[in-house]
Amino acid sequence: MPDKTASLSGEVKNGSIYIYEIDREKAIQTLKHELIDYLITSRIVKPLVNLLNILIKAREAEIYKEKEKIVEIFSKTI
Repeated sequence: MPDKTASLSGEVKNGSIYIYEIDREKAIQTLKHELIDYLITSRIVKPLVNLLNILIKAREAEIYKEKEKIVEIFSKTI
């Protein structure tokens, strides 16, 4: 819905695109922008972030295991 008081031209909420521009040409341009941004984010950015988070979690487990080995060695020698 067009809204003169909105601080945004448009946004995506829960998979729906909301356009707040009153001017038809600005509204169409905003729709294009929001659609492209949503597609790039949902199909490229989010999967990459998820993959990186998985890699970070895997590395955290390795680091924790190594730390525990070192702590065990020191605790036996002290």
